[in-house]
Amino acid sequence: MKMCGLAMLTLSSTYLVVILLLEPAKADFEQKMCDNYATSNKPLTKEPNFFNDYSVEIEKIIYTNFDSKNGQIVQQTLEYSGTHNQLMLYEQTKNTESWSHVDVKSNDCIQKINEGPCTDTPDTCSSIADSVVYVTENNGQVGLEPFTRSLRWPTEKVKKKVDLGSVAVRGVSTEKYATCVYEPSRDETTVSVWFFVDSEKYKEVDQNHAIPLLVFHRTKRRGSFFEYSRTEFLDYKKLSPFKIKYGLQIPELQCGSVRSKFMSKRFPETPPRYKCLIEVDVSDNSSKMESNKRYIEMREYNSYSKFLVTQNKLAEDHINEKEIMKVVEDVSTDITYFMSLTNGVCTVVPKNANINFRAPSEEAFWHLDGSDISYWGVFYNRDIPCDVWYMKHKEKSYNHRLYLATSEWLKQQGKEMTEFYPIQVIKDYGDEAYFNAFYEFEISQDYYIPPIFYCFEEDDSVYAEVTLLINYNTIPSTKPDHFTYEFRSLIKKITGIVSSLRIGSIYFFPSQESEDETIVRFMIYGKMKGAKDKQMYEADSVTSQEAVDKIKEAVHKGSVTFTLDDKTLEVELKQGSFAVMNRDEIFMIFDDEAGGHSAGAMAAVGIVLLLVGLALGTGALFGYKRWTDRTSPSLPSGIANVNFKSEA
Repeated sequence: MKMCGLAMLTLSSTYLVVILLLEPAKADFEQKMCDNYATSNKPLTKEPNFFNDYSVEIEKIIYTNFDSKNGQIVQQTLEYSGTHNQLMLYEQTKNTESWSHVDVKSNDCIQKINEGPCTDTPDTCSSIADSVVYVTENNGQVGLEPFTRSLRWPTEKVKKKVDLGSVAVRGVSTEKYATCVYEPSRDETTVSVWFFVDSEKYKEVDQNHAIPLLVFHRTKRRGSFFEYSRTEFLDYKKLSPFKIKYGLQIPELQCGSVRSKFMSKRFPETPPRYKCLIEVDVSDNSSKMESNKRYIEMREYNSYSKFLVTQNKLAEDHINEKEIMKVVEDVSTDITYFMSLTNGVCTVVPKNANINFRAPSEEAFWHLDGSDISYWGVFYNRDIPCDVWYMKHKEKSYNHRLYLATSEWLKQQGKEMTEFYPIQVIKDYGDEAYFNAFYEFEISQDYYIPPIFYCFEEDDSVYAEVTLLINYNTIPSTKPDHFTYEFRSLIKKITGIVSSLRIGSIYFFPSQESEDETIVRFMIYGKMKGAKDKQMYEADSVTSQEAVDKIKEAVHKGSVTFTLDDKTLEVELKQGSFAVMNRDEIFMIFDDEAGGHSAGAMAAVGIVLLLVGLALGTGALFGYKRWTDRTSPSLPSGIANVNFKSEA
């Protein structure tokens, strides 16, 4: 018996050792991860007060340990009534479209998945509960978690809640909070960073309820990465009095429908010329809590002069990536100029070059190339009513959602009536998502040409001057860009130059010899830096010397004219007045944009002012932030502040 007992004890000990070896080591609460994001010692003293009955549009991207490389974009329309214990949830992912309705009082559930039928069976509630975390089902009885749970705001098992101060998100001043929650049953730690509208800054906002804008969640289970998500809340608002009074009435015929999703509407035309600022957040499978990359993009498109300009500046938290990059795509010649405004280096590449950072075409940028476009109705974004368009590519596995301000809202704001006024575009590429918020979008009437002078060989660039037979003050002062556009068009016509970008730095000022004459100075660019391949010049083969010879010949003959002010004002070039200037004779040749400053200095000033504006927040939640009210820097000392007109 003793031997038997000893053997049993030894065997039991062996099993115990095996069990201990197989049992995963518990990580407990991830204190370090919590402290990394909940960096403040200021406790959160006041809990956010959410609506008990609300509706919200949700855009989120989720990464899990099952597929950490490819994020899943989820778009949701949620109506939640705590008063009636009901919800209606529409959810769309890349592969699945589902619609669910839950009524706790009647213990009734309806669900529709993809193109399948609407189901209302005893198993329907279980099916919804399996996919929606705040829906429960126990012994045939469906239930709803509190509204705080539907927004994932923690109310129990909280280890830490802190106030991280104020910060700007999507151009809106917000209060930033961090929460840390530990679920011991799953050995799971979730750290969240929240952004709520700062109601003290916006008196129009409901002062008694919290308005969430954005939240990041990161979860570790047993010490290992489990899930990361970014959620944007759009159009979060209290349910209408009718729905609060009578509940979410869902007739059988409306099963599967989402507001005006199936309405028919024509997609508006994109404007031929526009400019805007874009705040871009890129979310991918990065290990960072917040967006992997945030940058400001200035974008300008001009189909008439055939170019696209993008200028990017990474956010200040990217310490090692502060370079300001400006990309100019010349559609007329298929040449792209990559200019570092930080160090003054320009790289010139042909269209077929294998590069990863070329700006997308207009068709691709708005996702109109090869896409099925459907209208989803009116939703609110940044508290602006928007027509929402869903674009699914026919061949590639990505989709976009484009929010355009409604014409009614534009009219109320006193803006020029237009159908195309973007507020946000959310792009789902499968492995990453782009959240682009638009500011200061303007359908431009300008004829602006971006300066690219340091992309050309200095020794092959020509500085020239010509005299116009017109009083300086007669030139329409409100349209200096129109003047430069028409003058540039004349030079292109005379010389045969194809690219508008090759004729720059156009300045005109009164002649000192005659009040009836105006002097125009301009540059003609020749060879591109580093571009020795003859194929680079096939589309625009006129050399700078050939251009000079042709202009000189035409002006010498006389009777060279162009028109201004909608072709009602004819301007003639003075016969024989064309001259090429030596460098030491140049009176004032400035960068087109800079007004006398260097490109790097001006870019730095502009970006700093822009980022300061973002850091301080915007002046109005219910409209576009206007960046144009910033003070223009003065001219550097030693430069004459003369009266002249130039390209803007």
